[in-house]
Amino acid sequence: KCYTLDCRNHGNSPWSDDMRLETLAQDVVDFVDQHNLGQVNIVGHSLGGKQACLVCALHPHVVRSAVVVDMFPVRLFAANFAETLEALLAVDAETLSSREEASRILEATFPVVNERNFILSNLVRQKGGGWSWRCNLP
Repeated sequence: KCYTLDCRNHGNSPWSDDMRLETLAQDVVDFVDQHNLGQVNIVGHSLGGKQACLVCALHPHVVRSAVVVDMFPVRLFAANFAETLEALLAVDAETLSSREEASRILEATFPVVNERNFILSNLVRQKGGGWSWRCNLP
């Protein structure tokens, strides 16, 4: 069998203020335990890759093998978090006319288009029109 799990605060998964990597790793272990899966093969993409690495490090008894793919760019992790948050808050999603407008606003903080597009993947169109951030912003 193959199970596909979204990390908390990703996709349609439940939202939480706790995004520590240790908590994300524990979410995987809890799923494995709840479904009596024993040792599993884990494939992690992007943040899920970091999550998979931590499951391997903290809970090796759960892991048969692991594949880690396309982890989040290191530069963004090393960036000033306050600057990143300030840039996201500068995008008023409620009055935004297009994703391109948001991209122009973020360009000064994220000059590399692939990084900016990665950030913009959290900007979603609402059913009634308009935009909102998928991530928990203050």
